[in-house]
Formats: sequence, structure tokens, C-alpha cells
Amino acid sequence: MSNRFRVAVIQNCAEREMAPSIAAIEPLIRAAAKDGADLIQLPEMATMIEPDNEAVLRKTVSEAEDPGLAAFRRRAAQRGPGSQVG
Repeated sequence: MSNRFRVAVIQNCAEREMAPSIAAIEPLIRAAAKDGADLIQLPEMATMIEPDNEAVLRKTVSEAEDPGLAAFRRRAAQRGPGSQVG
């Protein structure tokens, strides 16, 4: 039994649209998982940074519809039992 617990912290430069941000983050998550990360932490605004408050409201979706959460949950499921995104 190993007492080692590896944490990866990903810092990205989020885009104003979610898709390019997600595309940039996914290879970083894969690399961290390949390197043995047990926990992968993203910043709170990983998938979208929008300086226009009205645009934020137009672009924001529910958690159930969020493409970033969906992509990262799929990635966690590929990792195996006990993997979670929340």
C-alpha cells in the first residue's frame, strides 16, 4: 500500500467561449492522469471567462447542460470507479 497521493493543478487561460477552453484543458487532464494524478484541480473559471456581464448571463447554462462538466465527467469515468467531477 502506498501512502502517496498525487495532485495536479491545472492553470489555463480560459476563452470567452467554452469549446476552445475545453479543448485546451482536456489534453492537460489526460497528461496529469497519465502521470498518476489522484486529484486534478481546475480553476473556478476554467471553461469561460467573459468580461461582459450581460454576455455571461446569455452564455451561462445549467449544470446539467454544461459542456465542460460533461467532458470532464466523461474523462473521470474513463479513469475508473471512484473518479468524480463536481
